[in-house]
Amino acid sequence: MMRSMKIDPKAVTDIIREVVDTEVLPRYQNLSEGDIRSKTSPMDLVTEADIQAEIALTARLRDLLPGSQVVGEEAVHDDPSILDRLKGDGPVWIIDPVDGTANYSRGNPLFGCIVALSLGGETVMGWIDHCLERETTVAVKGGGVERAGQPVSLTPRSTKSLAEMDCYLGGKALVNLFRQRTRRVERVGSAAHVYLSLSRGEGDFAIFTRLKPWDHAAGILIHREAGGVARLLSDETYAPTQNLGVPVMAANEDEWNAVAFIARAGGIVPN
Repeated sequence: MMRSMKIDPKAVTDIIREVVDTEVLPRYQNLSEGDIRSKTSPMDLVTEADIQAEIALTARLRDLLPGSQVVGEEAVHDDPSILDRLKGDGPVWIIDPVDGTANYSRGNPLFGCIVALSLGGETVMGWIDHCLERETTVAVKGGGVERAGQPVSLTPRSTKSLAEMDCYLGGKALVNLFRQRTRRVERVGSAAHVYLSLSRGEGDFAIFTRLKPWDHAAGILIHREAGGVARLLSDETYAPTQNLGVPVMAANEDEWNAVAFIARAGGIVPN
């Protein structure tokens, strides 16, 4: 029965928007000192918005799809065994309630809300909500991508050389490796905004060295459904069950191979 489930993507979009409007935006630029805490490091933050938004999304999404489970970033921080839910056959919601928490806590507008739905260890739907623009990008496996009800696809173009490319990088080693080889390097502190920028054609490739499902499950599906190439540096196809790897996204196969060659030669490894 679960494999024939029917989920209206708009129903999920509506839930995300309602939670963002009630739990995230009212606290934006309005957090007290007690609303922000460190987790594993001074830059690994959680706010009251993260916690309350994840609680609300968890309840609403479970109600929308009875029998489903949830893997949320904050819940996994408290209990890492929750990640094992992704290894089952049933549907699992993957939630990053506020992606780019450090940005959010400083009043930086580059943050978003990410939700993905996996089934049998494969991402089948993904949503990235640009909270401040009140716009959600949605992908359905085999069904393409939409933003604000309009189809989204990468515009075909001639293959670029590395020196012509703009890129988004996650990690100091990547910046050091590509800074002199590309036209422009960006670090935005939000996977949500990297994937949104790629889907808008505002960057040519992206690489991360951390592979958390709440950061990448929805974004990789969006990138692939929009016509881009996205897989791990190891050449493995990405799945949300993987928790270690280097995801590489590019506009086409030739550019992906050029970027991957440099990353491999530079000894880039996951962390």
